[in-house]
Amino acid sequence: MRIFFFAFFFSLLYSQDHSSLWDSITSLLTPTGIQVADDDIIYASTSGGLLQYNTDTEEFNFIKTEEGLTYLDLATISIDRQGRLWVGGAPPRGCLQVYDPASGQAKYYKEWKDSFGNYKVVRINKIQIGEVIAFAMFEGATNDKIGILGFQLDPDGLPDYQDYYTDFTDETITEIRDLDIFQDSVYVTTDQGIFVGNYIEHLHTAGLKTAENWDQVYPGNDAMQFLPGDSPLIITNGSILNRQNGVWTTDCINSFIGNIIQSERDSSSYDTTAEGAKIGVLTEEYFYEISDCEIDSFQIPIGNQNTPTIGTYFVRV
Repeated sequence: MRIFFFAFFFSLLYSQDHSSLWDSITSLLTPTGIQVADDDIIYASTSGGLLQYNTDTEEFNFIKTEEGLTYLDLATISIDRQGRLWVGGAPPRGCLQVYDPASGQAKYYKEWKDSFGNYKVVRINKIQIGEVIAFAMFEGATNDKIGILGFQLDPDGLPDYQDYYTDFTDETITEIRDLDIFQDSVYVTTDQGIFVGNYIEHLHTAGLKTAENWDQVYPGNDAMQFLPGDSPLIITNGSILNRQNGVWTTDCINSFIGNIIQSERDSSSYDTTAEGAKIGVLTEEYFYEISDCEIDSFQIPIGNQNTPTIGTYFVRV
């Protein structure tokens, strides 16, 4: 939940006190993801590089090619246990870069090209990093080429590319919306449902290349985000679902404005009915914090927008 607390802080601060500065920044750069380091430094992937914000000094810093990045049009960001930033490229170059803020150096770069020099991967949308493995959502050069890339982590915790995976079901998938790692499994949220594969069992095999080794967790086509855990949650554009006795049921009803970019919950929160449980949802236009189906919504100050609206509510069914 720290990521969403700081996303709210970041938005609220610059919507009220620094609107002219924020307007000048976002007129050129569009945040595509946010991560918070252990030292409470906020990093945002943007269309022009990495944006760093120091919560103590309230200062911005740009990380671009001069600081070691090879490609600046970034589609997503993640952070590993060493505090290094993993960033995925937007079209036309779906590359993976790992940048170390502590040393101010890029530690890894990989792009995927065919024998003619054309990019085979044009976008990396989301990155999830586990203890021994990492996965990234990708889009290929053709509309029908979507899936996830698999990496083992070397002794330094850096990615070592292994393979790509596209066959989660026999149905035709046209959109992958979310990617998650929990315990020994990887979860892929698509427009044909949510699928899970055991990556530990198939770590050194090609098992995840075939649909028979993926199980369907949720059959609906409306899931946008999946929050795995002992009591998993599904977020759609209009509701939050939880699983009771093996059946997915609607817990809260509302509509999110803008495409959903990220969602998280407190590590201590097992379901939306638990006292103090909080869920954060970040869209292209709003940040939502949800507790007991009550929602506070804060408009992300991109350009000239109105004051954040606070106090809309979910309806429990």
